[in-house]
Amino acid sequence: MPAPTVAPIRFSADERARYARDGYVVRERAFDADECTRITAACEALVDRLVRDRRGERIKVSNYVFDADVPNGVMIKWEGDTEIVHGIEPFAHLSPELKAWGYDARFVDPMRDAIGFEKIELFTEKLNLKRPRFGGVNPLHQDYPYWVRVAEVAEEVATAMLFLDDSNLANGCLCVVPGSHRAGK
Repeated sequence: MPAPTVAPIRFSADERARYARDGYVVRERAFDADECTRITAACEALVDRLVRDRRGERIKVSNYVFDADVPNGVMIKWEGDTEIVHGIEPFAHLSPELKAWGYDARFVDPMRDAIGFEKIELFTEKLNLKRPRFGGVNPLHQDYPYWVRVAEVAEEVATAMLFLDDSNLANGCLCVVPGSHRAGK
């Protein structure tokens, strides 16, 4: 089922000011429970398919374990030596449904305001999985150094995230340092 078409949802004046000051904007419940259920089901189906059909070898890099799935054009990140998937990147080319969600106006319109361009596209997409009782702390970091290495113009890249489960301090939510976008480039 394709993602719904919604009216454009641009930054409000307050969100523009917060984005300039803090470097991020939070919108709660931009997708309803049914939509999150459908997106979660599409993500789980993709994970199941990739794990079932994988042919690569695991490679340990620092504290991370990767599996380059060359035929599918993705990198699978594992929770150590377990069979638990920590992440998949990129993936939209393997799931028309998830690609459609990635172009939903609730993602696209705010990104237009964040980077200042009307015509935007997915640069990459990453599915991060934090399964119960698995996974460790991801150290505080900036995405900018990564974008500098892989994007033509890193300042034209912005990150949009959708949390499909409740995200809070007890279950390991994302922490952001307001204003950190102005330092450490």
